[in-house]
Formats: sequence, C-alpha cells, structure tokens
Amino acid sequence: MFDDLRRNFVMNPRNGLVIKPFRKAHANRDNDQELVKLTQYLLAIAELDDLSVLDHKNWEFFAEGNAKNRRRT
Repeated sequence: MFDDLRRNFVMNPRNGLVIKPFRKAHANRDNDQELVKLTQYLLAIAELDDLSVLDHKNWEFFAEGNAKNRRRT
C-alpha cells in the first residue's frame, strides 16, 4: 500500500510505504521523481521471497543505492 498519509497504515503498519505528497502540480510536474523512485524500489524487491523482512521506512535510500548499482553493471 502506498500513500502520503501515515495514518492510512494504522491497520497494516508493516505493509505501508509512505511517499512524498505531490504538491503544486502545475509547478512541479517536470521535477517530481517520486513515482520513478518507487518503481526502482519495487523492481529491486520484486524477486524477494519474503517482503515482511523489509523496513519500508528507508525505501528511498534502498532504491537510490540499487539504481546506482544497476548503472555500474
């Protein structure tokens, strides 16, 4: 589950991934990279057998590191 509001994960705290809200769409639409980063993260974890071991709080750092590693190879 993805959302920009933490309160929406109360019933499923380990299954929620907080993303940055999309604000001022008319001014930020060309610079917003949140969904691109989210895609990188999802691709990086897609092959894992057990997603319950992940700490989604640091998903952006995981996605950044994984993207850098893919560019090197």
